Amino acid sequence: MLKNFSFLCLVILLPFSGILNAQKLPDAPLGYKWQAIPSLSDEFNDDELNHDKWESSNPYSTGREPSQYFEENAFVSGGMLHLMSTVKNNKHKDNWIWAAVVSSTKKEAFYGYYEARIKCSSTGMSSGFWLRGDYSEIDVMENFGEPVKDKAEISYESHMRTHYYNQESGEDIITGADYKMPVQCDEVFNIYGVWWKNSEIVWMYLNGKKVAEIKPPRDFLEKMYLIFDTEVFKDWTGEPTLYQLDDDQKNTAYVDWVHSYTLVEAEVITDCSGEPNGKAYLDDCGQCVGGITSKEPCVKNLMEPLDIVVKPSETGASKSKAIPLEVDINNQGLTITNLPENISWTVTDLFEKELLNGNGTKVLLSKMVAGKYFLKSGEYAVTFEIK
Repeated sequence: MLKNFSFLCLVILLPFSGILNAQKLPDAPLGYKWQAIPSLSDEFNDDELNHDKWESSNPYSTGREPSQYFEENAFVSGGMLHLMSTVKNNKHKDNWIWAAVVSSTKKEAFYGYYEARIKCSSTGMSSGFWLRGDYSEIDVMENFGEPVKDKAEISYESHMRTHYYNQESGEDIITGADYKMPVQCDEVFNIYGVWWKNSEIVWMYLNGKKVAEIKPPRDFLEKMYLIFDTEVFKDWTGEPTLYQLDDDQKNTAYVDWVHSYTLVEAEVITDCSGEPNGKAYLDDCGQCVGGITSKEPCVKNLMEPLDIVVKPSETGASKSKAIPLEVDINNQGLTITNLPENISWTVTDLFEKELLNGNGTKVLLSKMVAGKYFLKSGEYAVTFEIK
């Protein structure tokens, strides 16, 4: 980072819904879907750092004084990437701190969504997740678990920034936002995400929730490296203490995983109501229902012709009489056409458990599910099936 800079920062205080271990991706724009970028994604479950994807160096820096990146301080163990900060010499002179960094081997991060599950170290060193190009930088998070200065405030903040490095003047122009977290970043794992939407818009996420929208100082039009690191911010949070750096329970930041996605075109299907990717459909009556129509589907078609079954009379004599049934005009049930209007009837299942009863020739079945049933009126019964 260069010395001369201008800075605009907003403090964001938004409702927080809790710490999550996983969450859905932001909704992709209409006509697009998220596709993983394997070369910028890692579960860190191997025995060592995957050097096809990562290297223990920063293409733009050797570290922030009074610290230097030390290759052995970045390693994979126990299913996580470890970023340690340790003592190079205890005289507090020159670059006396060893820091850690891991950068993607390929400069290919561009418009897309990037997220990582991270727990900060309990030191005055930053735990950082960021993207960097020749003139542009996106800091997804640059947080401090135990800063020496302003601990009560800084240790609860997630610091999100964009930088534009003017290569002619040497000026570092910054825009950004701070988000107040419910707990310190070294007490829990958080999922930090960024949706780099286009050259002018960057959305920041914490545990699946959008917490900030940042406009870069200039158009960001270049691909970037993806970077994790620890650094000293002497003027901002102070130098870490020897006690912090000598304690292996405090001096390490952990990255559980990193996932990266880009948007690709997806097939758009228009439903019967004309809604792209809508949920409306044609029911069995040929009507467009569901989705934005708010219409309910009709009862499924009845099987035709219906099998007529006549129950025996009380004397046991077998009768055979066809009782014709018709589907009413709305296809919501049955109409009994050959019996008086004041008849009583019941509908039962095949085990003769009564499900409906009523009077008159209309038998409404709008709440019936698919299956076989008896319709009974007096000594007669017919079976019918809803499919």
